[in-house]
Amino acid sequence: MHVLQVTAAGWALDLRWADRPAAQRPPAEPSSIAVEAAGPFALRLPDAPPIAAADRWEQGLAAPLLFEPRALQVTFEHEEGGAPLTLHHADPLVRAALRDPSGRGRVLSGAIDLDSRVGFFDLDLRRGGLRVALLRLEVFPSKLSFRDDFERMLNDLGAHRMTALIRLLPPTAVSRGLAQRSDRSLAERYQIFDAFFDPIDQALRQIARQPHTGLSPAARLRPADRLRRPDAATRAAATRAGGPRLFVGERDLPARLPDGHREATFDTPANRFVARALRSLSGLLSAVQRQTEARWKDPVLVAVVERRQRSLRRWLAHDFLAEAADRPEAPDLVVQRSPGYRDALRWYRSCLLAFAVVAGDVRLGIQDLWFVYQLWCAVRVEQEAVRLLGEPEGSLVPTGVQGPKLNGRVAFPDGTTITAQAQPERTFGGGQQLPDLLLELRRPAPRGAAQSTFQLVLDAKYRLEWGRGQAKPPQEAINAIHRYRDAMLSADPTRPERSVYGGLILFPHPDEAAYAAEPSAALHDFERMGIGAMPLTPGHGAQLRRWMTELLGSSEVRLHQLGPGYPALPPARRSGTVLIFPLGYGGGQLEQMRADRWAHLPGKWRLDHHRPTHLAPYMANRGGVQELWQIDGWERVDDDRIHREATFGHGKAGLRPPYWRIQLTNHTDIAPAIRADGAAPRSPWFVPLEVFDVADSMLLLHSEAEHLDLLRVIRHAREVAQRGREGWALREPLLIGGRRRGLLEASVDGIAFTIGDQHGALPIEALRDQPITGVYHALRAALKRGEGLG
Repeated sequence: MHVLQVTAAGWALDLRWADRPAAQRPPAEPSSIAVEAAGPFALRLPDAPPIAAADRWEQGLAAPLLFEPRALQVTFEHEEGGAPLTLHHADPLVRAALRDPSGRGRVLSGAIDLDSRVGFFDLDLRRGGLRVALLRLEVFPSKLSFRDDFERMLNDLGAHRMTALIRLLPPTAVSRGLAQRSDRSLAERYQIFDAFFDPIDQALRQIARQPHTGLSPAARLRPADRLRRPDAATRAAATRAGGPRLFVGERDLPARLPDGHREATFDTPANRFVARALRSLSGLLSAVQRQTEARWKDPVLVAVVERRQRSLRRWLAHDFLAEAADRPEAPDLVVQRSPGYRDALRWYRSCLLAFAVVAGDVRLGIQDLWFVYQLWCAVRVEQEAVRLLGEPEGSLVPTGVQGPKLNGRVAFPDGTTITAQAQPERTFGGGQQLPDLLLELRRPAPRGAAQSTFQLVLDAKYRLEWGRGQAKPPQEAINAIHRYRDAMLSADPTRPERSVYGGLILFPHPDEAAYAAEPSAALHDFERMGIGAMPLTPGHGAQLRRWMTELLGSSEVRLHQLGPGYPALPPARRSGTVLIFPLGYGGGQLEQMRADRWAHLPGKWRLDHHRPTHLAPYMANRGGVQELWQIDGWERVDDDRIHREATFGHGKAGLRPPYWRIQLTNHTDIAPAIRADGAAPRSPWFVPLEVFDVADSMLLLHSEAEHLDLLRVIRHAREVAQRGREGWALREPLLIGGRRRGLLEASVDGIAFTIGDQHGALPIEALRDQPITGVYHALRAALKRGEGLG
């Protein structure tokens, strides 16, 4: 526990805060402290001898005193007699944190919650309006370097998001990050006025619909024999002489006496606080008006300020505020918790800074450092996506922020989207799951079908855990990514499916390179589990850039393989199989299929074993497959029936018994058609429907179906190579039978693959400018040799 004490004749100030282990502190930076008093005083800093000063003392320190503590325990004692002690501070919640337990105005004590704020913090203690002591401390972040990382983060945000950043600044702390912006334009000042006053107007409109009311004592003269609620005022009036008298029972009373009762009133502490806040804002607006006339002489800004003044005067004339007495009131529970009132309190506190921003005469501060880090992480992720995918539509800037949360959405030309605080369509158990960022990747599905969608969660956590002197990501935050993956479900209530494939937390590790070099770091768990942790601090970001580059260039194969799979279930009986059927009688047979919706096959083709769901007729004279038919059922028939029903083959159809007569329903055209690269099939081909749909050619019909994943990887690599973005790179697993066998890496310089202890290379032209047959056969042969090696 650290203790800082200031003592003088007649008073003493004691400040205590919890210590932090040395391993959890950033590198030491120069700090400062200042004390002012009405007379001589003595100051005792932690681990330092006492210091005597006349009325002011200011000193630079080699290391910070305060590292972003949760609370400061303050005790201020004054001698008996005189006006009560008060804490003078712009933030009413900070003022309300200190109470007088003595009840005599000589002690102020309590815990001041700094609420993750950094910068200068003032304790201005007064008695009877006169300053007794002013203590100014500098609060440093515990997970960032204040003068490098923190200010770089502010500059990144403030460069093009000034209005959004200004919303985060309270008057309780200050920083150098924006203090030097003397070039703030008048347009930004207009935006600041709108950003702060519009929410106040909305809060006041909500209050006006249902203002808080109370009961106040009142008295009304009534005949003495009709009194209802006599009170002390009634009894006092009954003892006075004079005026008409009336006998009530055996007593001689005045004829009319005050009858005490309670009436509804708007003069409540909550309304008095709001009225006082509006009067305070009106006074500050008057000061801004004087500055605009003296410094900028801008008629538009003057008109904006005057319009806001008129709005404040109109609100103060409302009945629920006009009845409120003009005296200071601390924000009670109604102000802090009731709808409308709590919003007015929040934006009143922010407005106190807004005027300082407009005037440009004070230093600024940051509220809720965790949210500033969250916002900065969102900006960095968006910047990396812009570098790889081009300019998006939309923005993640919290233009409609009501309190500390992100909102917004950006959409990129290739269909990739980033959504902040996305609410999923379904969640397990009915609870909300709101990750900071939801990255949604779209990959083209086969043959023009709907796109495949892959969702990944990114959650910024301004937290660290320490063990054995080493920083690591908080395990609870990583567990939250597991919860997102399990709880965010697809929209279909009858068949809910998980829609999140994995995710990362972003956390401020002090040494990104050292963390990435650790084999056991959670950064590397993403490849193994689909869930991990990414170090990200201002001025760094190499790991995020590498990860985003690989992720946005990944195929549906790699994305679908994120994390370990589950044990395979037995395949469904009708598993979606395509029967490739050579049309022996050419166009005549195809025409009857279209007209009568049936086809025939030799009985030896074992339909009862493969149970196909679709038929793809292959025509040799057209060199490929152009149609896909859905099979409704089949039956075994003799050759006479086929011969009688067939209108094709010039009387030769149905001469070899027995046959399958396949009943067909709908059919779809395949565009572009699947062309043959080699000899036409001469026997039936039973191919999984997925294989058939993704095949670029008849190549697959002469290969093993287990090499489907290999073909999909090559196809994706060709799409990336042909797209030709500058600096593109690809890193994909080579799979066979669902198992990882090797690695394929491609870039503008060429193709390299590793399978077992085999290494190979191919020119990029083989992938970009030629059919994929050569690459496919080369990799398939290497995979087969790799299988032999075990």
